Amino acid sequence: MTLIGSGAPPDGEAAWQFALREVTAAWLARTGASGRIPKGWQREDYPDEDVLRDAGFARVDRREFTDRHASTVDDLIGFLRSGSATSRDAMGEHAEKFYADVRARLLEVDGRGEYEQVVSHGVVLARR
Repeated sequence: MTLIGSGAPPDGEAAWQFALREVTAAWLARTGASGRIPKGWQREDYPDEDVLRDAGFARVDRREFTDRHASTVDDLIGFLRSGSATSRDAMGEHAEKFYADVRARLLEVDGRGEYEQVVSHGVVLARR
C-alpha cells in the first residue's frame, strides 16, 4: 500500500500564508462553512504508520522531501475552490465575495501576485 501526501498552500510562516489563513477563517466563520470540517480530521494522535502496522502491515517505510513552489493568486484561489469547506458549493452565495477578498488580501501582502513556499511531501510504503 502507498500513501502519498503533501503540504497545502496555507501551511507555513510566510506573511501571505498568515493572510490566507486569516481571511479563510473569517469567511468560514461568517458563512458557517466551517461545519463541513470534521472535528479531529488531522488525527495526529494515531499516525498513518501506526494504523498500517495495526492493520497487519509488517514493513512500513516513510520517505519525505521538500521542494520550492511558486503559486499565483489564481492558483491559490483554484486550490480553495477545490476544498470541501471553501468550494463554491460550501461558500454558497458568498463564494465570489470570498474569492475576491482572498485575491485582495494576497495582493496586499505582495502585489507581484506570486507566492513562494517550501512544500513538504511524504510517501508511506507498507508491505505485508
